[in-house]
Amino acid sequence: MTGLQPSTTYWYRVKTGSWYSDVAHFQTPPSQTSEASWRFVALSDTQIDGGNPQKHREVIEQGIMAYTTAQYGPDMSAELAFLVNIGDLVSTGSNHSHWVDHYFAQAQSLYELIPSYSVLGNHEADANPYYEYLRLPHNSQAGSEERYWWADRQNVRLTGLDSNGYTSTPEKPT
Repeated sequence: MTGLQPSTTYWYRVKTGSWYSDVAHFQTPPSQTSEASWRFVALSDTQIDGGNPQKHREVIEQGIMAYTTAQYGPDMSAELAFLVNIGDLVSTGSNHSHWVDHYFAQAQSLYELIPSYSVLGNHEADANPYYEYLRLPHNSQAGSEERYWWADRQNVRLTGLDSNGYTSTPEKPT
């Protein structure tokens, strides 16, 4: 998206075919020169646990969101700048249901409110769904897009580095 103003709340809904999502919102970051404080969440290994298949939802809702609400306030888009997941998002990267049912469905309550960045883990297996479902900054060298990336937030640079040692680039959607 382009043309968004800094430190502004935007309301949206998603439409596909005849289906509409509920209305949600997000807040844009302050200007790059702002000295305003901010916080983010880092987590990893969100792939499904057969013994506790709702653990990802529990961490999101009863952990991150409950703690943030108690400590800072209930508006996640105002209280959290972004979330970064540093690998092993799903159990099997080539399995679409792992992405839809295990990853996105269990974290939707937070992911619809704040940006999310991720880094490939070995469970993603460099499979196409990672590239189809996630859009990361395209600012690395050609052929390494979404494997290595960076994003700036005020005076901090977040860097994502795939350390799995993949040697081939999969077909990525355009």
